[in-house]
Amino acid sequence: MLAHTRVSTTLPAGKHAGRPVVSGLSRMLSFTGVLQLLVAVGVSDVAAAPKIFCAAPIHDFGAISNTEKVQHEFHIQNQGESPLLIEKLKPGCGCTVANISAKTVEPGETATIRAQLDLRRKEGKQEKTIEVFSNDPARASMNLMFTGVSMAIVSATPQRIAPATLRAGQLTTNDVIVISLEEAPLVLSVLNTGNDHVRAEVVELPGSSNAQVRVTTDGKLPLGPTYGRISIRTNSELKPTVTIPYVYQVAGEISVHPPKLSFVLQDKALTQAITVGPGLIKEFDVTGVESPDKSVQVQIQKLRGSRFRITLKNIIPREDLNEKSFKILTTAKNMAVVEVPITVISPN
Repeated sequence: MLAHTRVSTTLPAGKHAGRPVVSGLSRMLSFTGVLQLLVAVGVSDVAAAPKIFCAAPIHDFGAISNTEKVQHEFHIQNQGESPLLIEKLKPGCGCTVANISAKTVEPGETATIRAQLDLRRKEGKQEKTIEVFSNDPARASMNLMFTGVSMAIVSATPQRIAPATLRAGQLTTNDVIVISLEEAPLVLSVLNTGNDHVRAEVVELPGSSNAQVRVTTDGKLPLGPTYGRISIRTNSELKPTVTIPYVYQVAGEISVHPPKLSFVLQDKALTQAITVGPGLIKEFDVTGVESPDKSVQVQIQKLRGSRFRITLKNIIPREDLNEKSFKILTTAKNMAVVEVPITVISPN
């Protein structure tokens, strides 16, 4: 048999004899009871709370023309036990608008959010959101989303020409396919390329509604980057012109910076520094500089890492110096002479 243990509720004889005391067990039971009550109240509140739910929060509209507007209805359901209040709809951008059929959604009921995405002037992958704020204590906000691809009525692939780094004098050819979503056959003509060393021509594609533009360079692009745009005229009323940006990066055996000099017309003597460094080759020497003006003083200083600083002193930018060039003489096999052109600009 188990013995019964009596829990004393008074202090033993002594200074505080006879005073009632709450035992440790009584304290623990009292605290546990309060905690259980608080938890029960919390669970009851959560169970009675609204609960926002959308079975299809993402609308994929596929691939369509960027002349269109996408319209869609999102259905918001209250799966809780008390009214769901839609406090605010916040589209992620100005191209998206949204309205809800009812701001208060009773338990078990559904409201409709009518949304529209304007694709005009947009190209490529699109992901646009609408944030829904509500009184759901477990989910204060929820995101709805439009996703898909917005295609120009006439577009170019690739959208940009950017080949790998070229060697000085290297020729290049790049083909660009121009695609039309219209039913009429596509007709193209080249307006301009923006550079005398970049050429473009339209190439027919038999049996295809698309067209091809072949872009070539003549091997005379300057060292460093060359940026530009090719303008193409089309027979589309919605897209009468297409532009194809390009960047060509040309690396020589050596690098020269700046690659060209520009001065304002004046009688004052100027000093200009030019840095020559390694490019495709690492070892070379600068052996001299030929100046179009014999009064210009030339100093060549060798730096670390096969780099050279050329200092040109007593440059007087007169009209007769315009369109001339300094010639840097090196031991590089294919860049034995590097010309640095001069432009003299009138202050008027």
